[in-house]
Amino acid sequence: MPRRWEWHVRFQQLSSREELASEWGGLSHGIQKCMLPIEGRPILAHIMENLLHAFGGAEVVIALGYKPDSVCDYFGSSYCDGRISIRYVYSSEQLETRRRLLLADKFLTGPFLYLAGDVISAPEQLLRVAESYHGYANSAVDVMGVISVAVDHSPAISHALVREQNNIATEMAYPPTEQWATGFYREMGIAYFGPKFIPRLKEATSEQPYLSHVISQAIREGTIFGVSTYLKAWYHFLRPDDCRDIAIHF
Repeated sequence: MPRRWEWHVRFQQLSSREELASEWGGLSHGIQKCMLPIEGRPILAHIMENLLHAFGGAEVVIALGYKPDSVCDYFGSSYCDGRISIRYVYSSEQLETRRRLLLADKFLTGPFLYLAGDVISAPEQLLRVAESYHGYANSAVDVMGVISVAVDHSPAISHALVREQNNIATEMAYPPTEQWATGFYREMGIAYFGPKFIPRLKEATSEQPYLSHVISQAIREGTIFGVSTYLKAWYHFLRPDDCRDIAIHF
């Protein structure tokens, strides 16, 4: 297993989701959703700072769609005194998560951390997911990735439901049902994927527009995904009200 300071910097990637201004009304003021302010800083700034706290530095790829200039102008090519380097990929198409992530294909040459641009968790969970993936390198278990799942469903009931056994995903339900049985967790939009995941995304059909579609099918076919269970508070900024008068605490 690589030492922390060898892989924490190299393999961090971030994909921010496209949001249409019409879905957010006047709150977005014509900017990308991940740039909306939480406690005086953009959502994406909180995510970047969590990467810094977790890893000490990172190489980040941001996959942009709607209003890319608002992101590029704020962050530039580096952030946090240069400890986070940033590259951008862009498409004006309205892409869902699978094709949006594939925009960064040429930069994803090794294992990488995937973060949705509208989710904030405690920074230690980012480290935990990465360490869990690299821990499998010394075992006989060949995992395609490690998925972060939460015991608290309320922040993102639109996300997939995941059942696990011994820290291995046994089922992913997506789209999720409105009700769920005991033993299901909520997928968070945080994961650490190995190099085999990108070819899997390329093989997916147009009927699998989201990462959760692809992962769910792969699990049914016997592909192994690890699970890292998260117990603390987390935040998903899906609706305009989610950004109003909120205080981030873990």
